[in-house]
Amino acid sequence: MAGSSPPNVVEAYAQQFQKDFINFLSLRSKEILPQGRMVLTFTARKNPNPSNEDYGLELVAESLLELVAEGVVKEADVDSFNIPLYAPCKEEVAEIVEKEGSFGIKELQVFVVDTDPRNRDDKKHLDFNIYTQMGKNYANTMRAVLESILCSHFGDAILDELFKRFATNAADPLRNSMLQKKVNVVVSLAKK
Repeated sequence: MAGSSPPNVVEAYAQQFQKDFINFLSLRSKEILPQGRMVLTFTARKNPNPSNEDYGLELVAESLLELVAEGVVKEADVDSFNIPLYAPCKEEVAEIVEKEGSFGIKELQVFVVDTDPRNRDDKKHLDFNIYTQMGKNYANTMRAVLESILCSHFGDAILDELFKRFATNAADPLRNSMLQKKVNVVVSLAKK
């Protein structure tokens, strides 16, 4: 799901997330004693409209298409590739927890994930180009999340070059939305 995704794709991802999250909560409720607690944290979005946010996937697509243009990756492989990521908003999380019914929400918060190294207290590690470092940090984060998915679809031979491209693209403030703050949701649940 990305800003360029058609509405039916966004809706399909939302429905699948709801189904999977309900199933997850139902199964966990069988493992937890009454009044037992569970804390979850995951990628979220700031508002109910998913088309307004970018999770770095557009940069993955751009980097893959650069490899297609050079003949390193087949265009058909890129066209058939999907990343199973859905970032719910706070309201969706609350609605699904209530709908499933096994847990009560004790606390639900959205917090900003600051990936900008310019905001660190210890700035001595920022001796070289700040945007280059930001691009590398962002590429490493995305690689940690996506490497196994990408490897299973494209093989591992392209990974180093793909994330090198990603880092370069992410370092260009005119081509990316990296400087937007990403958000996570944290929800503390108690079994009813």
